[in-house]
Amino acid sequence: MSAVFASPNNSIAPYYIQIKQGIYEEYVQIDSWKTNIIFIGDGIDKTIISGNKSYGGGIGTYYTATVGVDGEGFMAQDINFRNTAGPANYQAVALRVSADFCTFYRCQFDSFQDTVYAHCGKQFYRECTILGSIDFICGDAIAVFQDCLIEVRKPLKGEYIVITAQQRNDKTKPTGFVLQNCTVRLATPDAGDRYVGKSKRMDRI
Repeated sequence: MSAVFASPNNSIAPYYIQIKQGIYEEYVQIDSWKTNIIFIGDGIDKTIISGNKSYGGGIGTYYTATVGVDGEGFMAQDINFRNTAGPANYQAVALRVSADFCTFYRCQFDSFQDTVYAHCGKQFYRECTILGSIDFICGDAIAVFQDCLIEVRKPLKGEYIVITAQQRNDKTKPTGFVLQNCTVRLATPDAGDRYVGKSKRMDRI
């Protein structure tokens, strides 16, 4: 996205980028030197950033993200982050965040497996909608999900639904996920067996 390239490096002050209504078929990377960037959309049904990279397509999970955030202080509001690879392509990340002090407000994250990759850092999600089927909130961040809607999709035959997969590998680390006042809803009535979380390494959910 050209607006990100044009933004100042290592900004202390917030830098606002207005993203108008439309479906943007592109991959957005917020580098570590692009700090305090704020995306403002027109609504989750209007401003959509969409990609389709996937593990099934031969790409490592980390690199499948439609939007990847490495810049501290990033914020997004009223935007839909989407990965359309589908359930047959395994991990397909809509959003990856690897930075501190990142906030998402009234956003939607749409995929099947590994939808929100809260990779590392301190993150806050409020009044967001997260759709997925397997491990669709994953990573090793300190992340709080407050007043969010979690919509569970039907996975492929033989698979079962897991909402969170926290990847902490050191018992002394303070990382973990907090789901506060969130609502879990079935996007598909016959979605099948479902679990709030599973241990990938040492869980803290």
